[in-house]
Amino acid sequence: MDLYIEEMLANIVKTNGDVGTMDILIKIQSEQILISIKDQGVEFNPTVERDGCEYDHIKILLSVADKIDYARVLGLNSTVITIKNF
Repeated sequence: MDLYIEEMLANIVKTNGDVGTMDILIKIQSEQILISIKDQGVEFNPTVERDGCEYDHIKILLSVADKIDYARVLGLNSTVITIKNF
């Protein structure tokens, strides 16, 4: 799981250069793990597949995650990833 988070953050920095502020929250519950990432970068919805996308980790994340929610709110990318806790 930590590799997915690291790759998502690396993608944000690589895409934006100066990203300003990032907010990361990881909440481990008995049934699920929630990962919330908010950033001030350019709009990027990780749930939309792109042809020729160099970020293969997003495809892997999509296959591992039970749910990914994305919204652009007040100029921030807001991504919430839900993964079942085993």
